[in-house]
Amino acid sequence: MFEQAQLNSGQEQVPTAAGRLGRFVDVWFHAAIAVIALAWAAGLPVYFKLLIYTEQALAALMMFAAAAAFVLRDARGKPRAGPVPWYDQLAALVALVVFGYVALDYPRLAENVFLNPRESFVLGALMVLLTAEALRRTTGWGLLGVFILFFVYAMVADLVPGTLQGRAQSLYQLMPLLGLDGTALFGAPLAIVVTVVLAFVFMGNLLFMSGGGDFFTNISSALMGKYRGGPAKISVMASALFGSISGSVVANVTSTGIITIPLMKRAGFSPKMAAATESVASNGGQLMPPVMGAAAFIMADYLGVPYAVVMIAALLPALLYFFAVFVQVDLEAARLGIKGLDPTTLPRARDSLRKGWMFPIPFAVLLYCLLAINMPPEKAAIFGSLALIALAAFVPYEGKRLTLRAVWQALIQTGQTAVQLAIICGVAGMIIAVLNITGLDFALGLMLLEAGQGSLFVLLVLTGIVCILLGMSMPTTSLYILLASLAVPTLIQLGATPLAAHMFVFYYGMMSFITPPVCFAAFAAANIAGAPPMATGFTAMRLGWLAYVVPFLFVYSPTLLMEGDWPSIALATVTAVAGIWLVCCGIMGVMFTSLGVPMRAATMLTGMALLIPPDAFPGALELQVVGFVGGAVVTLIGYRLRSARASGAVPSGAPLYLDKEV
Repeated sequence: MFEQAQLNSGQEQVPTAAGRLGRFVDVWFHAAIAVIALAWAAGLPVYFKLLIYTEQALAALMMFAAAAAFVLRDARGKPRAGPVPWYDQLAALVALVVFGYVALDYPRLAENVFLNPRESFVLGALMVLLTAEALRRTTGWGLLGVFILFFVYAMVADLVPGTLQGRAQSLYQLMPLLGLDGTALFGAPLAIVVTVVLAFVFMGNLLFMSGGGDFFTNISSALMGKYRGGPAKISVMASALFGSISGSVVANVTSTGIITIPLMKRAGFSPKMAAATESVASNGGQLMPPVMGAAAFIMADYLGVPYAVVMIAALLPALLYFFAVFVQVDLEAARLGIKGLDPTTLPRARDSLRKGWMFPIPFAVLLYCLLAINMPPEKAAIFGSLALIALAAFVPYEGKRLTLRAVWQALIQTGQTAVQLAIICGVAGMIIAVLNITGLDFALGLMLLEAGQGSLFVLLVLTGIVCILLGMSMPTTSLYILLASLAVPTLIQLGATPLAAHMFVFYYGMMSFITPPVCFAAFAAANIAGAPPMATGFTAMRLGWLAYVVPFLFVYSPTLLMEGDWPSIALATVTAVAGIWLVCCGIMGVMFTSLGVPMRAATMLTGMALLIPPDAFPGALELQVVGFVGGAVVTLIGYRLRSARASGAVPSGAPLYLDKEV
């Protein structure tokens, strides 16, 4: 959901002073942000034996990020179209001075927080206020409102009655803690963004500067375009491939959707269905390894495990998610009689692979570094980027080559992405600090236990609802950080494994993208398709039904997260695939032919029984056996009904929904 500002077109104009300032900030400040992040990720300070605190690097990055927010965004939070007023120029200058001063003198400031309380208060207050206003300009009032609520609570916590009563802090104590403490503004969320996330963002920008986006779209078209409902299948596959490196839902929609949505509409899909398909597939891109968005890297840090562990755990649920979407668009195409695209109009897979043979190599380097030699993810991304630069600088793809100018633009775009992300994570770190210093995290955990009445299932339902509601006004990363601090410890206390509990919050934190009334991915896709936004959101919910179900399954049975012995994982996978197919047939009303209401209900029930892993709870294995037998029966009935309709033995006005392409 990170906006990517367009670079200057290079047209010859006589710029005003304000215009020159905006262009200077847009180019040089964003590039500086990227350079700081990449240098820190590569470990250059250690290599050159420079003693630099992590907080100094974070303050330097925030210096440019906050200043850029004031110059490039107006007071309404819109991209600035006119001159920069004096007060915004002053705010940007104050941000440069304050954060720059902290970056240069942090070792002394950290040691003398209580010896120089006035200096610490002024610096802390300025950094908190500047970050809060930059947050409002870049993301709106949603997350800022949450921060203000926690900020006020920190000062009156001792006056709150009942369980939520906590340790209050005076304003004079609170500002230095939030601004200068290494667990607040400069805490783990911001550190992970600077150290890890931006290295992957840079690699993704390099990939698309060199034609990687076109390569993935061409491969998807070549492999899926000729089959029934080909444009929709292209959308699903292209979004999975794009999302595996972008980690951004709305960027996925806008990048692949401008191609796939018109294709789907021309093929015969309704605008609503085309937009829903693209939004659901793009939402799944944030679940698809190797790059799963900033929250996944923060999850690895919270769990204290290598990122590769999180990546492997996320792989099977992500594949099941895309399988469910794929089956549904296939059945929708069968119901509407939508054929594949003309093979002569599609690119050939062999030609695309021959031209773009170099694109899989950086991914191989990345995965080798992550999985084979257990390299830190940020360094693995650096090596992947270097491999891509070395190859794409000499081997063009459809006329695109990684020139020095293209690398420079990739740096600038990385900085543009970092502005919003860094500010969000800085505020999220301050919220976590309030939870810790007031004891509110313990109090809220106790309240969740009481609300869940000691039941893991009830608590999961409540947590899922909270995730979706908060996700309507909070970015995924900040939502995950907040819920990981509040709900995850309680879920673990009630029996969930740490990985499953974190992954549950991660999944449900993303579902707001396709869940009405505020579903950003569905709205973005509806805008491209010219479809009703709310109707698109409800259709997206139907297509993405598995993402609402599978988190409950892997909490009760971590085999779906690759935890356990291989026979158990294989059995859970096979039964899950069969169950997903049956449920999708019931939802769409099509199996081998159209299904009536009783058959749809029976198909969905048997599919849900098969979906439940055999070790989820006592009696789950017996339930799976019932689901297997019931699934075999309804499948046989559906096949015989198709044969009967084809022969005319069963009169029906409904068309035969499967064709020779099956």
